[in-house]
Amino acid sequence: NESTALAMDYAGQRLAERVAQVVMTAFTCAGFAYGYYAGSYRAMLTVFASGCVAATVASAPAWGVYRRHPVRWASAPTKANR
Repeated sequence: NESTALAMDYAGQRLAERVAQVVMTAFTCAGFAYGYYAGSYRAMLTVFASGCVAATVASAPAWGVYRRHPVRWASAPTKANR
């Protein structure tokens, strides 16, 4: 099925969630440190917003790495099998 061939599988969803968490945590810490060092709330928010964009780009699309374990669906029952 073409629609499920491009869909993210369950293992891919777990991996995408983990990638987003790690990226957001790293950018949050880096943003806080840079904002504190620069003494600028705007600099901190810029780094944090960059992390939001990076996490979205890394985890929202169904990249190939998130489609390695496709779900095998059972075939629909026929009239003879009912």
